[in-house]
Amino acid sequence: DLVRQVWPQIDGQKRLETVNRLVEMAEETVDLDFTTVFKIALRDDVEEVRQKAVLGLWECEERHLITVFINLLRADPSMRVRSAVALALGNFAALAEDGKLLPKDYGRIKESLVSVIEDSGEPAEVRRRALEAVSAMSDEDVIRVADLKSRASRTQRSLMPRSFPSTNQNCSPSDHTVMDSRLFQSD
Repeated sequence: DLVRQVWPQIDGQKRLETVNRLVEMAEETVDLDFTTVFKIALRDDVEEVRQKAVLGLWECEERHLITVFINLLRADPSMRVRSAVALALGNFAALAEDGKLLPKDYGRIKESLVSVIEDSGEPAEVRRRALEAVSAMSDEDVIRVADLKSRASRTQRSLMPRSFPSTNQNCSPSDHTVMDSRLFQSD
């Protein structure tokens, strides 16, 4: 509660430096847990602070974050924050695929990511990150999403996830070939 009360009184640049340092420390020492600070920082008015907070919560598997991330994905004004959130939802997508979350969570995650991918008004970077995230899922709707004829032609490679073949541990190499070929079919 003290951090929540004091946080808004700290200068924006100092909040960013703090979150950056906490992310670094958490990466260096796995025993450190700054989850509470990162959750508070998700509501910060500085976009870089929110983005770093999402990165700080990368390994957090608390189910309530699914709703928080979905809300940020839908409503955060920052493309960079939405991109980070889409990738973070990929971690939950993998947990859902492994049966470690409730079926309703699986559906909510999938629906949120698919709607971003299909939203032509969403920046390509956010759509690409959502596509990377949803690739952890292996049901028919995900295969349908990979069939982005109307969304990506050979000239629109900006949607192609940078690490698409390696992101989906659930697909066989032949599945990647099918998904890759569908992704870049022209209309």
